[in-house]
Amino acid sequence: MMWRFLYYFPFLLLVFTCFYCSAPYPRFTSEDFEKSKEEEKKEDNVIVELSIEPLPEKEINEKIDSREVVNLVKKYIGTPYKYGGKSESGFDCSGFTSFIYEKSVNIKLPPSSVDQYKLGEKIEKNDLIFGDLVFFNTNGRIPSHVGIYIGNDKFVHSSVQRGVTISSLNSTYYKKRYVGARRLILP
Repeated sequence: MMWRFLYYFPFLLLVFTCFYCSAPYPRFTSEDFEKSKEEEKKEDNVIVELSIEPLPEKEINEKIDSREVVNLVKKYIGTPYKYGGKSESGFDCSGFTSFIYEKSVNIKLPPSSVDQYKLGEKIEKNDLIFGDLVFFNTNGRIPSHVGIYIGNDKFVHSSVQRGVTISSLNSTYYKKRYVGARRLILP
């Protein structure tokens, strides 16, 4: 019986290696995560409270019910970060944006920040409105992080250090890592 296992082992190893290398998520080393955690710990202007503040007129998105999205987001504030996660038990950044968009406006997003960056239309930072996707370079890959703009220079996202949280686009950490924004074309 053992000889069968040894006979098939090289083939199984090859299949596993091919599957692992072709997975849709980029593979990070533990050093990448540690570096990102250390940088994020230094982040300033972390927003703890999520509330509906009156949005400036130019930031209102007529196609998204901001109250519904905020109520949905409130349920998941503090949910832990989980690499590849896309459910209530844990989210990575793109899993969180996909989850919120699917639950709130019934749109399925691709599973990675790189693929989400290819969607919709490019938006300048000073033209952001509620619901736009905002992207960052947090580990040398562009983009490597994504969140959802919620108005007043704030965005909600799943961070490695804090899980689902709200941060300011003007925080030192995210300001220097901002790479762009996309607006999805909603029905």
